[in-house]
Amino acid sequence: MARVLTTRRQTVENTSLLKADLSKGFLVGGMSAGANLSAVLAHIVRDDPFFEGRRLTGQLLREPIVCHPDAYPEEWKSGFRSMEKNKDMPPVTRALLHQFFGWYAAPAADPRFSPLLYPSHAGLARAYIQAMELDPLRDDALVYARALRHAGVAVRLDLYPGVSHGFHYVWPHLKASAKVRSDLVEGVKWLLSQENTSK
Repeated sequence: MARVLTTRRQTVENTSLLKADLSKGFLVGGMSAGANLSAVLAHIVRDDPFFEGRRLTGQLLREPIVCHPDAYPEEWKSGFRSMEKNKDMPPVTRALLHQFFGWYAAPAADPRFSPLLYPSHAGLARAYIQAMELDPLRDDALVYARALRHAGVAVRLDLYPGVSHGFHYVWPHLKASAKVRSDLVEGVKWLLSQENTSK
Protein backbone atom coordinates (compact mmCIF):
# COMPACT_ATOMS: atom_id res chain seq x y z
CA MET A 1 0.00 0.00 0.00
CA ALA A 2 2.88 2.37 0.73
CA ARG A 3 4.07 2.11 -2.89
CA VAL A 4 0.57 2.72 -4.21
CA LEU A 5 0.22 5.81 -2.02
CA THR A 6 3.67 7.06 -3.06
CA THR A 7 2.71 6.74 -6.72
CA ARG A 8 -0.50 8.68 -6.07
CA ARG A 9 1.47 11.44 -4.32
CA GLN A 10 3.97 11.58 -7.19
CA THR A 11 1.10 11.96 -9.64
CA VAL A 12 -0.19 14.97 -7.69
CA GLU A 13 3.29 16.50 -7.44
CA ASN A 14 4.06 16.07 -11.15
CA THR A 15 0.86 17.06 -12.91
CA SER A 16 2.65 19.54 -15.19
CA LEU A 17 5.26 16.95 -16.20
CA LEU A 18 2.49 14.42 -16.83
CA LYS A 19 0.34 17.04 -18.58
CA ALA A 20 -2.47 16.03 -16.23
CA ASP A 21 -5.37 18.20 -15.10
CA LEU A 22 -6.79 16.75 -11.90
CA SER A 23 -9.80 19.04 -12.14
CA LYS A 24 -10.96 16.90 -15.08
CA GLY A 25 -10.91 13.78 -12.94
CA PHE A 26 -8.65 11.97 -10.51
CA LEU A 27 -9.57 8.30 -10.43
CA VAL A 28 -8.35 5.16 -8.74
CA GLY A 29 -9.37 1.72 -9.86
CA GLY A 30 -8.69 -1.96 -10.23
CA MET A 31 -10.13 -5.42 -10.44
CA SER A 32 -10.34 -8.00 -7.67
CA ALA A 33 -7.26 -7.45 -5.46
CA GLY A 34 -6.63 -4.22 -7.39
CA ALA A 35 -10.13 -3.06 -6.50
CA ASN A 36 -9.36 -3.85 -2.86
CA LEU A 37 -6.27 -1.65 -3.00
CA SER A 38 -8.29 1.07 -4.72
CA ALA A 39 -11.03 1.04 -2.07
CA VAL A 40 -8.43 1.26 0.70
CA LEU A 41 -6.56 4.03 -1.10
CA ALA A 42 -9.78 6.04 -1.47
CA HIS A 43 -10.09 6.14 2.34
CA ILE A 44 -6.43 6.97 2.88
CA VAL A 45 -6.49 9.82 0.35
CA ARG A 46 -9.73 11.17 1.84
CA ASP A 47 -8.08 11.41 5.27
CA ASP A 48 -4.61 12.62 4.20
CA PRO A 49 -4.08 16.42 4.41
CA PHE A 50 -1.55 16.15 1.56
CA PHE A 51 -4.45 15.63 -0.85
CA GLU A 52 -6.48 18.62 0.38
CA GLY A 53 -7.82 20.34 -2.73
CA ARG A 54 -6.63 17.39 -4.84
CA ARG A 55 -9.03 14.67 -3.73
CA LEU A 56 -9.97 11.64 -5.75
CA THR A 57 -13.05 12.16 -7.89
CA GLY A 58 -13.88 8.53 -8.62
CA GLN A 59 -13.35 4.88 -7.71
CA LEU A 60 -13.53 2.09 -10.29
CA LEU A 61 -14.13 -1.15 -8.37
CA ARG A 62 -14.41 -4.26 -10.52
CA GLU A 63 -15.28 -7.46 -8.64
CA PRO A 64 -13.77 -6.12 -5.41
CA ILE A 65 -13.00 -7.82 -2.15
CA VAL A 66 -13.84 -5.42 0.66
CA CYS A 67 -13.96 -7.60 3.77
CA HIS A 68 -12.22 -10.75 4.94
CA PRO A 69 -14.86 -13.45 5.64
CA ASP A 70 -13.63 -13.76 9.23
CA ALA A 71 -14.40 -10.09 9.84
CA TYR A 72 -17.88 -9.53 8.39
CA PRO A 73 -19.45 -6.82 10.57
CA GLU A 74 -22.71 -7.73 12.30
CA GLU A 75 -24.69 -4.99 10.57
CA TRP A 76 -23.80 -6.32 7.10
CA LYS A 77 -23.23 -10.03 7.83
CA SER A 78 -26.60 -11.21 6.49
CA GLY A 79 -25.71 -9.74 3.09
CA PHE A 80 -22.69 -12.00 2.65
CA ARG A 81 -24.01 -15.25 1.17
CA SER A 82 -22.04 -15.64 -2.04
CA MET A 83 -18.79 -16.79 -0.40
CA GLU A 84 -20.62 -19.97 0.65
CA LYS A 85 -23.10 -20.24 -2.22
CA ASN A 86 -20.45 -19.79 -4.94
CA LYS A 87 -17.56 -21.40 -3.06
CA ASP A 88 -16.70 -23.90 -5.81
CA MET A 89 -17.32 -21.64 -8.80
CA PRO A 90 -14.21 -21.43 -10.99
CA PRO A 91 -11.91 -19.77 -11.74
CA VAL A 92 -11.71 -18.11 -8.29
CA THR A 93 -13.00 -20.50 -5.64
CA ARG A 94 -13.30 -19.86 -1.91
CA ALA A 95 -10.30 -22.15 -1.28
CA LEU A 96 -8.19 -20.13 -3.71
CA LEU A 97 -9.31 -16.87 -2.10
CA HIS A 98 -8.27 -18.16 1.32
CA GLN A 99 -4.88 -19.05 -0.15
CA PHE A 100 -4.57 -15.45 -1.38
CA PHE A 101 -5.59 -14.14 2.05
CA GLY A 102 -2.82 -16.22 3.61
CA TRP A 103 -0.22 -14.79 1.26
CA TYR A 104 -1.42 -11.27 1.96
CA ALA A 105 -0.95 -11.99 5.68
CA ALA A 106 -3.03 -9.02 6.84
CA PRO A 107 -5.17 -9.10 9.98
CA ALA A 108 -8.73 -9.87 8.87
CA ALA A 109 -10.23 -6.89 10.70
CA ASP A 110 -7.67 -4.32 9.54
CA PRO A 111 -9.48 -1.73 7.38
CA ARG A 112 -6.36 -1.54 5.20
CA PHE A 113 -7.31 -5.04 4.08
CA SER A 114 -11.05 -4.94 4.76
CA PRO A 115 -12.09 -1.40 3.72
CA LEU A 116 -15.74 -2.08 4.59
CA LEU A 117 -14.54 -1.83 8.21
CA TYR A 118 -13.42 1.80 8.03
CA PRO A 119 -15.45 3.71 10.66
CA SER A 120 -16.92 5.96 7.98
CA HIS A 121 -17.27 6.00 4.21
CA ALA A 122 -18.64 9.54 4.14
CA GLY A 123 -16.82 11.92 1.85
CA LEU A 124 -15.42 9.24 -0.44
CA ALA A 125 -15.31 9.75 -4.19
CA ARG A 126 -18.20 8.35 -6.21
CA ALA A 127 -17.86 4.70 -7.17
CA TYR A 128 -18.59 2.58 -10.22
CA ILE A 129 -18.79 -1.09 -9.22
CA GLN A 130 -19.07 -4.26 -11.30
CA ALA A 131 -20.17 -7.59 -9.79
CA MET A 132 -20.68 -11.11 -11.17
CA GLU A 133 -23.63 -13.21 -9.97
CA LEU A 134 -21.67 -16.48 -9.56
CA ASP A 135 -18.57 -14.92 -8.00
CA PRO A 136 -17.74 -15.82 -4.38
CA LEU A 137 -16.99 -12.08 -4.05
CA ARG A 138 -20.34 -10.96 -5.48
CA ASP A 139 -21.69 -9.88 -2.11
CA ASP A 140 -18.54 -7.92 -1.31
CA ALA A 141 -19.51 -5.67 -4.22
CA LEU A 142 -23.22 -5.54 -3.35
CA VAL A 143 -22.72 -4.89 0.36
CA TYR A 144 -20.06 -2.27 -0.32
CA ALA A 145 -22.36 -0.46 -2.75
CA ARG A 146 -25.03 -0.35 -0.02
CA ALA A 147 -22.54 0.83 2.61
CA LEU A 148 -21.28 3.62 0.36
CA ARG A 149 -24.82 4.74 -0.51
CA HIS A 150 -25.71 4.66 3.20
CA ALA A 151 -22.82 7.09 3.74
CA GLY A 152 -24.07 9.43 1.01
CA VAL A 153 -21.61 8.36 -1.70
CA ALA A 154 -22.93 8.25 -5.27
CA VAL A 155 -22.68 4.70 -6.63
CA ARG A 156 -23.36 3.01 -9.95
CA LEU A 157 -23.51 -0.76 -9.76
CA ASP A 158 -23.75 -3.28 -12.59
CA LEU A 159 -24.48 -6.93 -11.73
CA TYR A 160 -24.01 -9.54 -14.47
CA PRO A 161 -26.19 -12.69 -14.26
CA GLY A 162 -24.91 -16.21 -14.79
CA VAL A 163 -21.19 -15.42 -14.86
CA SER A 164 -18.24 -15.82 -12.49
CA HIS A 165 -15.20 -13.87 -11.37
CA GLY A 166 -13.06 -12.61 -14.25
CA PHE A 167 -15.02 -14.54 -16.89
CA HIS A 168 -14.60 -11.64 -19.33
CA TYR A 169 -10.84 -12.27 -19.43
CA VAL A 170 -11.19 -16.04 -19.84
CA TRP A 171 -13.91 -15.80 -22.51
CA PRO A 172 -13.53 -12.32 -24.06
CA HIS A 173 -15.53 -13.30 -27.16
CA LEU A 174 -18.82 -13.77 -25.26
CA LYS A 175 -21.59 -11.18 -25.61
CA ALA A 176 -21.64 -10.88 -21.83
CA SER A 177 -17.92 -9.99 -21.90
CA ALA A 178 -18.57 -7.29 -24.49
CA LYS A 179 -21.33 -5.95 -22.22
CA VAL A 180 -18.91 -5.80 -19.26
CA ARG A 181 -16.41 -3.86 -21.40
CA SER A 182 -18.98 -1.41 -22.78
CA ASP A 183 -20.40 -0.83 -19.30
CA LEU A 184 -16.87 -0.22 -18.04
CA VAL A 185 -16.41 2.54 -20.61
CA GLU A 186 -19.74 4.11 -19.61
CA GLY A 187 -18.83 3.76 -15.93
CA VAL A 188 -15.55 5.61 -16.43
CA LYS A 189 -17.38 8.32 -18.38
CA TRP A 190 -19.75 8.69 -15.44
CA LEU A 191 -16.85 8.87 -12.98
CA LEU A 192 -15.31 11.65 -15.07
CA SER A 193 -18.59 13.53 -15.50
CA GLN A 194 -20.08 16.05 -13.11
CA GLU A 195 -23.29 14.03 -12.92
CA ASN A 196 -23.79 12.84 -9.35
CA THR A 197 -26.64 10.37 -9.73
CA SER A 198 -26.66 6.77 -8.54
CA LYS A 199 -28.19 3.70 -10.18
